[in-house]
Amino acid sequence: MRIIKSHNGNSYLLAGGSRLITFAPAGLASFLSKKTAVPADEKYYADKIEYISRLISQGSCNVKTVYRKLTKQDLYKALTDTRQLIFEVTESCNLKCHYCGYGDFYGNHRVRKNGSLGFEKFISVYEHMKNLWYKSGNRGCQSLRISFYGGEPLLNFDFIEKAVAYVRRNPIEGKEISFSMTTNGLLLDRHIGFLADNDFDVLVSLDGNERNNSYRVFPNGLESFNVLAAKLKDIQASYPSYFKRMINFNTVLHDRNSVEQASSFIYDTFGKIPMTNELNVFGIVREKREEFKRMFTSKSLGFNNIKDHVLRGKLIWGFPEVRDTERSIFHTGIFNYNTDYGGILADDYLCSPDAEKEIPTKTCIPFSRKVFVTANGKLYPCERIGEEIDFGYVDDKSVHINESVVDIYNSLFAKYVKHCRKCQKKETCSVCAVSDLKGYEICESKPDDTPSMEKTVTFIEENPSVFEKIEKNLLII
Repeated sequence: MRIIKSHNGNSYLLAGGSRLITFAPAGLASFLSKKTAVPADEKYYADKIEYISRLISQGSCNVKTVYRKLTKQDLYKALTDTRQLIFEVTESCNLKCHYCGYGDFYGNHRVRKNGSLGFEKFISVYEHMKNLWYKSGNRGCQSLRISFYGGEPLLNFDFIEKAVAYVRRNPIEGKEISFSMTTNGLLLDRHIGFLADNDFDVLVSLDGNERNNSYRVFPNGLESFNVLAAKLKDIQASYPSYFKRMINFNTVLHDRNSVEQASSFIYDTFGKIPMTNELNVFGIVREKREEFKRMFTSKSLGFNNIKDHVLRGKLIWGFPEVRDTERSIFHTGIFNYNTDYGGILADDYLCSPDAEKEIPTKTCIPFSRKVFVTANGKLYPCERIGEEIDFGYVDDKSVHINESVVDIYNSLFAKYVKHCRKCQKKETCSVCAVSDLKGYEICESKPDDTPSMEKTVTFIEENPSVFEKIEKNLLII
């Protein structure tokens, strides 16, 4: 249990074990901070805390967090529960973006040779997963998303067309299957009819206006903005309903744009609020680090620096604080202003030997969210991590999972254990232990850092309507 204070001066009790938070009266908060005597009307709670503190000092209970190791069972359970299959259908691309995740900045990927994924491997993965769901009796999530990635995926449109047709002919009982892709948009006009007919969720990469987008260039160095903007406007005019429902935008922040500039342009031009992402900070080669630092722009600062209040209101759901609030609610349970203080303290101090043990950090278990298949048939749990670890591969007949990845993960987790036990942010941790094996052995968060929960409760106090919507969306019945 610890006290946190919002920037508005209100105090809360946060229980790390029970993952609950509750409002703390001013007198009780001061008492717990050892600053004042407890007021008479709050003495009941003070006596309870004093009693539990004596139990701790006498060794009557164990408050140390105990972590467990990843197991092969975790691996296959995650695979069964996965929600998305992503296929890198080609390494080829019709752009050469300066900050590309497969470009000169990064050293954690293979040399790309413009290869393409054979369609037989799609069938192999799809049928493997289908059989896994049927044989295990565990159908996992009701929804399955099949996504196409690159390079530029529309350069291998034949693969996408065949994959959609195959899924239509071979549905998976109990699964609602949808399709999506991430694209630079330059070939959308050629294939928009097919995408609309199959209700594709399309994410177009666009960094804002012409200046903002100037890192996204053709291989000959010419900028792509004017070509893309003209095609998008034509598609919006020709397929207005589909464009409104299913075409969205992703903006990457850098030194030539800002959250405000990019979002204003995309909203004013296309009526869309874009997703906003930072440059990937993992795997940067040493000789490019200074150049990368000059280009990098913080997403959090970008949102906080928005001066247009109307735009701030439109972008509220993209603010990092909203994501932090969602994560906090999900991991700390419901924010409760009326709970008994015994409940808020119990899990911290009255420990059960049967309590479920956790894995260090909040690194996702491999394949629990996604299965990513590269153009050369390698398997990864995500398209954003490097290729240093061998997770397995797919051939034309079967999927092969490398079970020794469990030992690799456990050796990485071992570096974090001591740190995680002390860290005040462990319940809302976003560390990915496999993002950068050479330079990210221990996360940057320190045990005595100002807890992110203080920012969260401040955000909630100042945006109660946003909190109410998040709470309703995350409610699990």
